[in-house]
Amino acid sequence: MCSDRKISRKRTLPRSVVAPIASSAEQSRQAFVYLQCGDLGESQDEANCSPDLLDARRRAFPAGDVIVWLRGLRTRVSYKQADGIRLPVLRIRPPMKALLPAVLLAAITSPVNAVDADQVAHHDVSFVSQGVTLQGSLYLPKTPSFAAAVWVDGAGDKPRNSGVGQVLAQRGLAVLVYDKRGVGKSGGIYAGPEVGSNNVTRENLTFLADDAAAALQVLRGETPLRGMPLGFIGGSQAGWIIPLAALKNRDARFMVLWSGAVETTHEDVLFEQVALPDKEFWDHHTHEEVPKMMARVTDPLAWASFDPREALSKLKIPGLWMFGGRDRNMNVDLSITRLKGLIAAGHPEYSYRVFPDYDHILGGEQEDVLEPCLTWIRETVTRPLTR
Repeated sequence: MCSDRKISRKRTLPRSVVAPIASSAEQSRQAFVYLQCGDLGESQDEANCSPDLLDARRRAFPAGDVIVWLRGLRTRVSYKQADGIRLPVLRIRPPMKALLPAVLLAAITSPVNAVDADQVAHHDVSFVSQGVTLQGSLYLPKTPSFAAAVWVDGAGDKPRNSGVGQVLAQRGLAVLVYDKRGVGKSGGIYAGPEVGSNNVTRENLTFLADDAAAALQVLRGETPLRGMPLGFIGGSQAGWIIPLAALKNRDARFMVLWSGAVETTHEDVLFEQVALPDKEFWDHHTHEEVPKMMARVTDPLAWASFDPREALSKLKIPGLWMFGGRDRNMNVDLSITRLKGLIAAGHPEYSYRVFPDYDHILGGEQEDVLEPCLTWIRETVTRPLTR
């Protein structure tokens, strides 16, 4: 297990530790030191990590870091919060500090996932959608932004994704993140399996799209963002929400969908039921086998299915889809086929990229995903929009 249950607070550990050392001082201030679980007899395999712990760890470690091993170092352990999740953090004894390079000290002594005050400013916002008050945070680069976007979360009752707001704002994109209805500080009623309800009904997806459209209006009213190109970016379930939101708020200039399905909600759920339970699904199945497998699956779902192509066929804004080739939460091949159909039917502004080795979370905000995504947004907002 990749948990801290076996690691007691302030336990002296003559163990190896690892530290991410960034290539620049700015990046090093975002880094921190964590215990190498494998050296404690615990598995470091990502497959054994809970999704929340894994997600927090990936947000805390920017891409491009160099791993440095410190062997035989006796010190004490305490914990820091990363989006509400405790992670063990190394505390260096004062005599040791003098022996460590300055850049390593910067990594060791900085907070987890901290906003770099030299790069990002943020403030809280509130807005009303369908009579419900929602709460969020706006992250602004201190250098001029090239665009601004609303981040739309995937399924689940997680609070606002401050981590992604920070990561994107540090790269020049202003981002509004918010607590979805019924979650965190937002009002309203949350729908999802955690509370025994269905979160992918047409009704609930419409509610969530209303919320995202209202959030985009907040960006329009922010003084630093006046005249700025606006858009949506989000992951997973956001692939159904964002097209609806873009129809509701025509200020949207672009949309980026990370692992956003271009298949019906029924098709998505049925594929997930086949593939998700098997962690080695893509080790013993090929992409060519999947259509035959799914053809044998009957659809017992009684609730009305939603097809995102209904909205996508009406939109005329550029869209970029980012897919992981080892995704077990959605049928990537079917989504690509559907997307190609939309492109051929008169939507050349739609495009996609596939990362063959990534799964549904696309590596957890890795630079090889972030860089082409942000480059695409930069290039897109400089071109005239034809609706």
